[in-house]
Amino acid sequence: MRTPKYLSPTSVMKFYKDREEYYLNYLADTRPPRFPQTQPMSVGSAFDAYIKCYLSDHLGLNLFKIDELFEQQVEEQNRDWARIAGKTCFDVYVECGAAAMLVTELEASSIEPRFEFTVEGVRGGSVVPLLGKPDLSYQTKSGKTVIIDWKVNGYCSKASPRKGYVRIFPEGNHHKDALIEIKDNMAINVYHNLEDVNVDWATQLAIYGWVLGIDDDMPLVGIDQITCGAKKGLGEKGIRVAMHRCYIGDEFLKDLADKIEHVWEAIKSVDTVFDGPDSAEICARLDTYHLAFKGDDGFAAIMGR
Repeated sequence: MRTPKYLSPTSVMKFYKDREEYYLNYLADTRPPRFPQTQPMSVGSAFDAYIKCYLSDHLGLNLFKIDELFEQQVEEQNRDWARIAGKTCFDVYVECGAAAMLVTELEASSIEPRFEFTVEGVRGGSVVPLLGKPDLSYQTKSGKTVIIDWKVNGYCSKASPRKGYVRIFPEGNHHKDALIEIKDNMAINVYHNLEDVNVDWATQLAIYGWVLGIDDDMPLVGIDQITCGAKKGLGEKGIRVAMHRCYIGDEFLKDLADKIEHVWEAIKSVDTVFDGPDSAEICARLDTYHLAFKGDDGFAAIMGR
C-alpha cells in the first residue's frame, strides 16, 4: 500500500464518498487507468482558461497565454468541442457584467492577486500535510484574504443556481433569503455560510484557506457559478451567473478538521483504511483489480458502473 505525501480537497471528499475508489486512486500499489476527461469537465476547464487569461491581462499581469493554458487543462479529445463551449460561457460571463464585478473587487486588492498556484501547508496545530490549488486569491483593503473559485454546471444537462448568491446575472438581484452586508466595497451574504450552499465547495475552499496559512480568521470565500439550461429565455443554453460571497462556519471547520485527521490516521495501515474488521481483506481484493483491465472500460465494468 502506498502512503500519500499529502491530502487534497479532492482526496478528502473521495475518502468519505467512495472509500473503495479512494483506495484504488490513492493507496493501491498499482493504480487503475485514469478516466479520460469528460465533456462536462472540459467545458469548466476551458472556461477556467479563458477567464484567468482575461483577468490577468486586464490587470496588466499577463501571466498566461490562452492556447498554452487551454491545452494544459483540456484533454485533446475534447478540445474542438470545449473551445467553443467554454468560450460561450466566458462570453456570457463578460457580457452580463459578472466579470466587471469581479474586476472591481480585484482592483481594490491590497496585494497583487494570485492565479492558478499550488501551495502546501498544514492547519494550525495539525501535522497533516495538505495541498491545494486555488484558482484565485487576493486581499481586501482591510487585509482580509479572499479565495475565489469558478464552477460551470449543467452545460451538458441542466443546473440551477445554488441558494444564497449576492448577485445573479442577467437578472441583477440577490437571492431572496440572502442577507447582504457591504464590507470593503464587497457584497457579502452573512446569512448563509458556504457549507449551507454546498458542502463540497466549503470543503475545497476551507482547505485552500488552511494551506494559505489562515487558521483563526478564515478567509472570505467566493464561488462564481455558471449554470446552464434551467431557465428559458436566456439564449440557447440559458446561461446564468450566480455570484456567491460569504464565510465558512466555525462548526463546519472544526468538523472538517476532525475528518481530515481521521483520514490521515486511517490510511497508515491496511487494517484501518476501511471501517470494520475486514479492512485488510478489502484492501487485498482491491489490489488485484488492475489484473482485470482489458480495455478502456475495464475499471467501470469491474466497479459495476
